[in-house]
Amino acid sequence: MNPDTGSHAIYTEEDLVNLKGWELTVILFLVISASFIMSFISLFPFIISLLLSSVGIMLFRARYFLLYMKKLREEGKVKFVPKRSVQRKRGTEDQGFILAEVFLPLFLLFLLPIPLNLVIAIGFVIGIPLSILFEKLLEIGLERSLGKVKKFFVWTVLNENDLYLKEYGYLISRKANANEK
Repeated sequence: MNPDTGSHAIYTEEDLVNLKGWELTVILFLVISASFIMSFISLFPFIISLLLSSVGIMLFRARYFLLYMKKLREEGKVKFVPKRSVQRKRGTEDQGFILAEVFLPLFLLFLLPIPLNLVIAIGFVIGIPLSILFEKLLEIGLERSLGKVKKFFVWTVLNENDLYLKEYGYLISRKANANEK
């Protein structure tokens, strides 16, 4: 702790995707039950919208990790320092994607004929939890080639009341690599 400013740093690590057993059960239950119900109406458009939605959301969530994967493989660590301009741009991207994610199924309800609009809208909605499962599978696949990948955050605490994000990023965990050798 710095006596002049009363600040100190906190370092935290976490997995790329935190998926507990009961969450996996709920995701699988939702996908299987929705697929079963939609198979009576129209299974093919449901599966197409489900896959498009879930893969699109998964790629959107993992875009920064995937973009900097080469640098992560070479250096073992990729870090970002939060800057206002970059964070505003990312926030605008996130907001636009979330609005599209919410309003596209609603728009399809009015655009398409009655049974098809319901099937495709439910496919887009069920794609949201399925994307978490796809993201976990992506993490497992990439960890086989890279090693254990973690997200890290360095927080700065000022005067015990204010918490600021100093830097964040991804790193290849050395503990996992040491255990494999």
